[in-house]
Amino acid sequence: MNGTNVRPGDTFVLRDGTTTFWIVLTLSNARDEIAIVSLGPAEPMSAEADIIGPDDHPDLAEESTVRYRSAMYVSVRQLRTARQRGLLDPMSRCSDELLLRVQRGALTSDFTEQGIQRAIEPLLG
Repeated sequence: MNGTNVRPGDTFVLRDGTTTFWIVLTLSNARDEIAIVSLGPAEPMSAEADIIGPDDHPDLAEESTVRYRSAMYVSVRQLRTARQRGLLDPMSRCSDELLLRVQRGALTSDFTEQGIQRAIEPLLG
């Protein structure tokens, strides 16, 4: 998240009583919203078994599960406001490989909202 631009692959930690790690999945839409997905503690037997770890992203201290059911739209303006208030900490961008893996997982997961899946499809070519 560099300044005013938010791009797929950007990551951030939201300090909302937790320290939830989020990955940006899509470009902004006509309403200036982006789709994001969160990570949670690794659960290998979970239906959401896409696990990423410190080898995949430099800001992860331990293995985490991509929570496709958490995927949602959020306004870019809300993110900027959260950053200004110290509630959002930008982290390192995902590698292209990791972003593609998470986008593909979101596209095929039964837990991802269909509107978000439709927004991801054109990004995968």
